[in-house]
Amino acid sequence: MIDSLDAAPEAAVDARAKLDKELDWLDGKLAEGGRYLVGDHLTRADLAVASLLGALSSLSRERMFKNVHVPPEIEAEFARLAKRPCMQWVEQIYRDFR
Repeated sequence: MIDSLDAAPEAAVDARAKLDKELDWLDGKLAEGGRYLVGDHLTRADLAVASLLGALSSLSRERMFKNVHVPPEIEAEFARLAKRPCMQWVEQIYRDFR
C-alpha cells in the first residue's frame, strides 16, 4: 500500500515535520487549560479536530487494522503520535461523546 503512493523518503520526512508542527500548536492550545478547544462545552471545533485526527488514534487503529499487517515503522509512528497530549485528548473526546 505504501509503495503504491510513490512517495520519496524525503517527502515522508517533510510531511512528518509539517504534522508535528501543527500537533505542537494543538498541544499548546490544549495546555492553556480547559477541556475543549473553544469555550466550556463541546463545539464543532472539537468535533472537527477529533474527527480529523481520529484516524491516527489507537482507538481507530484497533478497528481499521484489526486484520491487516501494519509494518513496524508505521506501528512505531502510531505509537509516537499516541504519546502526544493532543492524541490523548482525541481519544478522550471519542470515549466521552461517541
